[in-house]
Amino acid sequence: MTFGAALARDYEVQIRDPATNAVLETVFSFTTGDPAITPVGDTGWQSHTADLSTFGGQTVRLTFREQIPESFTGPAQIEFDAITLFYEPADDYYRIEANAGDPLTIEVTILSQGQGKFFNNLEASAELLDPSGVVVASASQTGQTNFTLDHTALQTGTYSVRLFTDNDTSGEYVLAVNGHTGLPPLFEVIATAPDHGDLFAELSQPAQMVLNLSSSVLVASVESADLTIDGTPVTGVTIVDSDTLSFDLPLLTEGIHNATIAAGALTNLQNTPLEAFASSFTFDFTAPRIIDSSIQDGDIVTAGPLTYTVQFDEELDSTNLDVTDMRLVGFLSGTHTPTQFSYDSGTSRLTLQYENLPEDRFTLILISDSWPMPISLLTNFQALLQKASTKAENPKPPIWPWPSKKTGFGASPTFWL
Repeated sequence: MTFGAALARDYEVQIRDPATNAVLETVFSFTTGDPAITPVGDTGWQSHTADLSTFGGQTVRLTFREQIPESFTGPAQIEFDAITLFYEPADDYYRIEANAGDPLTIEVTILSQGQGKFFNNLEASAELLDPSGVVVASASQTGQTNFTLDHTALQTGTYSVRLFTDNDTSGEYVLAVNGHTGLPPLFEVIATAPDHGDLFAELSQPAQMVLNLSSSVLVASVESADLTIDGTPVTGVTIVDSDTLSFDLPLLTEGIHNATIAAGALTNLQNTPLEAFASSFTFDFTAPRIIDSSIQDGDIVTAGPLTYTVQFDEELDSTNLDVTDMRLVGFLSGTHTPTQFSYDSGTSRLTLQYENLPEDRFTLILISDSWPMPISLLTNFQALLQKASTKAENPKPPIWPWPSKKTGFGASPTFWL
């Protein structure tokens, strides 16, 4: 890097998002330094390497950037040479189910070596690991076309074959295992989204059901009808990766829904049939309703300490339940905060305690979470408490006693304090 300008130049190697050109990471930078020391700014060749593994699987832009501080300057020059992208090949692992006494033979064949065949420079080695992870046999190519590992199993369990290269070569090979008598591992669903027992509100229900399998699935065995919801086959499926399937869910109504896959509907690459799968999840579009109240519409309540209890028809999410969810607002006296509250998840009963309430007209509001309202959170419920005085000796009779009817949003039973 050579130039004759007065101010130092800054040089950066950046990883950028190709869509937005935003800088994702600066992987290298340096400055030409004090012009008094390097008056012509000749830095010589700068060598550096950067680890880009954190961007694996992404498309990124590699940018070489020089920052010139002056708005006008003399000639400058940057030279690049030997820019190389390289990766370290990952080791390949294979699983073998063996019983004690099995004579295991692992054969590795390097394909297409020799005159007239396609180029394959793979130089491979292999290790056999027992169920505890100890290497019990090893072999390497060492100039040969093929090589073999032999071992008599001393334990029953899962053995592993590790195939690797020590010199960054790559190429094609075939690995064959003989002599093992262990049963293959089960091919089964190991995780789902939604998970078994999940609850969803009306605006949060999923559009897909994603299944993670215990091993790679045979693509030819995959059909959308493999998954049924409430006995009806779904109509769409996407293969996300070798062991992940995403099935399109139909439009579902409120209630419990059962997802099933019949045994053997799928097979893996070892031709092992899938174990039967069953799961269920719930769509709950109806917010909790009040089914019991310690104060009924038309009741007259004595001023002073007040204990109010209310019961809901389903369990509430109490993880973020606090006094800010309960507002008792007096027409004249303002807002009153409960001195104490408790929630019994077993009975879904909420108890509020107030001290020294004056005579007043009150509105009691139990606030739901922000919309869209998650399932099993407090429903909006407004109760109107009116003042009892000499001018109100004939209070309005109750419209209904709870729990004969449930509240909905905005219900307003009235009583006097």
